[in-house]
Amino acid sequence: MEKSLGTNNKKFLGIILLTIVSFLFYSNIFGADVDRLGVIHEKTFKVKVGQTLELYASMGDVKISTWDKDELYVKVLGSSKVEKKFEFTFEETSYGVKIEAKREGGGWFNFNWFSSGSDLMFEISLPKNFEVKAKTSGGDMRVRDLTGEVDLNTSGGDIDLLNYKGDGQLHTSGGDIKCENSGGNLEVSTSGGEINLKSTNGKIDAGTSGGDIILDYSGNNEGVELHTSGGDIRVYVPKDFKANVYCKTSGGDVDVYFDKQRSEKVKSNRYEGDFNGGGNRLECTTSGGDIVIKEK
Repeated sequence: MEKSLGTNNKKFLGIILLTIVSFLFYSNIFGADVDRLGVIHEKTFKVKVGQTLELYASMGDVKISTWDKDELYVKVLGSSKVEKKFEFTFEETSYGVKIEAKREGGGWFNFNWFSSGSDLMFEISLPKNFEVKAKTSGGDMRVRDLTGEVDLNTSGGDIDLLNYKGDGQLHTSGGDIKCENSGGNLEVSTSGGEINLKSTNGKIDAGTSGGDIILDYSGNNEGVELHTSGGDIRVYVPKDFKANVYCKTSGGDVDVYFDKQRSEKVKSNRYEGDFNGGGNRLECTTSGGDIVIKEK
């Protein structure tokens, strides 16, 4: 018992330390005074729907919105330190547009956090039907009203996806992930935050090492897997949701509130059964919290 308790304590402390490190080391310009940042670059590219934006940055927040023009417009805002220490490249490619921002004398992910208080933001407008691949080592990402495939990766910030239709891959090592009014397949992971999804008609694969998971799902079940090592899981599904269900927690309770269910194995910390005769798998597991599934 003492050995198990010690292991859990170390795990809990590790999650806390990861969250503190992320908070201290990474910028969060969305909550800061953006007015103090000046415009470093502005570029406009002629593009076609269905093309791809690639963005790689050593640090910086990313805000992407859509419009009806066949153009991609990027505005880069930053402090005087960023303007002096960073090298920016903007390239028109056969598949779309590529943007890079790296610290002079270093790579994209070789930023010295203790030597600079520089702030950086990318504000981008592009056609609604566009693919986005973006990676930053320190910043938040916010994408709205897009219908193309997205691949977003940040080592130190939150990810917000709003009014999205398409397949998405979202990863952060130190922040929360929120998807609202999304449709399509989602692969989501964070090492130090919460996941909040409002989605329809897509396969959902979400995992976090240090937070809760909330899923509000509508439409047909395409398969759902939710895993957390340090939080609760709450799932809300329609009454006609068809699924083979497996839920297990090592440190809490499992509660299922669904009328048309058939349970096979039920314990306080485990549930196996089906909804509406069965369907694709709904799996929820946590090592340190409760699991609640409710019919909407």
